[in-house]
Amino acid sequence: MTLIRAHKKVTRNFATLALGFVMALASANLAVADMMRPTNAPPAWDPPFSFTFSIGSNTGIGSIAAIAEPGNIFLATSGTLTVTGGLDANPTTYSLVPGGPPLTTSADGMFTYDDLFSQTDPTVDDSGLLFTGNGLEINIYASGPGMYGFASWNGSFYNVNDAGTGLALSFAETPEPPGIILFGSVLVCLGLKGFRKKTQSQH
Repeated sequence: MTLIRAHKKVTRNFATLALGFVMALASANLAVADMMRPTNAPPAWDPPFSFTFSIGSNTGIGSIAAIAEPGNIFLATSGTLTVTGGLDANPTTYSLVPGGPPLTTSADGMFTYDDLFSQTDPTVDDSGLLFTGNGLEINIYASGPGMYGFASWNGSFYNVNDAGTGLALSFAETPEPPGIILFGSVLVCLGLKGFRKKTQSQH
């Protein structure tokens, strides 16, 4: 009986220590996430968004990190764009140019953008998102529901300037997996299993 009680007590102590370790990891993760938050970010820090678009012959995908703004809209703070179809298709990715919410002028002075988006059509406004890379500035914007535009400037002229109706640009949240909690749970299970085997071998 004494050995059984001791076994249970040690098992409880190990589980408590393991849970404390998991909670510490989770707290550290939240602290790191808070450090990465822009200094002007409101309390609502949102998960990443993925997006797809089909504007004329221009198609592509991308991902964006964002913060919530009033009115069910979001401000993109970082992200990447991969153009899979059209003249700007390239195996390299284009990077989001941070700006907004006030209108911001691109480095080449050819676009104004605010990096605001929503999940309802039109998902961007007439200023839209700006990306850069491979010697190009790329602006994705909307002029109304189902009316989107895709334009790129190569420093001398517009490489692409497509706009029209019946086009698509959609955003979807990409939930972050609870990796730390899952990892901690696995550690607890493995630790308890190993402890039980060791205890049984000592009887």
